Amino acid sequence: MIMKNKYTFKLLERKEIYSGSNRSELFSSMLELTKNASSIYLMETFSTLLGKLSDEHYYLAHNIVFRKGGKVVFQGEIIVVTRDDLIDFLKKSIEINDLRDFLISPVFDEYPSYVVSVNDGSFYFFK
Repeated sequence: MIMKNKYTFKLLERKEIYSGSNRSELFSSMLELTKNASSIYLMETFSTLLGKLSDEHYYLAHNIVFRKGGKVVFQGEIIVVTRDDLIDFLKKSIEINDLRDFLISPVFDEYPSYVVSVNDGSFYFFK
């Protein structure tokens, strides 16, 4: 049974839903970096996270997957968003206690230079 994702990113005022045929590959590249990173940092504060977000455009992926025969299948959405809109979205989500599990990376072609994992209200930086 496939779980339907009802999360709509409604707190993002300006967003572009990524609809490229390589959606799953993009997500897989982000997820792969979280598993094979050479360094991982827990960012204790939101301000620390802001200091790490220096690119202008980001992928914001809702981390929803299911496993089928040992393979991870991505079921979330990927949004393309500007840095300012991403920061505004994260602030609003924190304020109303609606911070979901996300993977965030600068827009990339083959492999992200870093990934931020949002998990249980904590921010982890993978590089």
